[in-house]
Amino acid sequence: MKITIDLPAKRIEKLCRLTERKKESSAVSAALNEFVRQQERRNKTIEHALSGKTNYRRSNEETTAV
Repeated sequence: MKITIDLPAKRIEKLCRLTERKKESSAVSAALNEFVRQQERRNKTIEHALSGKTNYRRSNEETTAV
């Protein structure tokens, strides 16, 4: 899918450097893919924690003492 977005040139330049991509569209695509991957992982972690299926070995007191 193609879309047109208006982004500041300096932001795109920085994005290209951070993603190590030469083409702007490739940099935006890489950044978007990474964002989606992180959000999916975050949601999965939260869902797992809220499900009650976690097995934490330390108590709260032990964790804060470290």
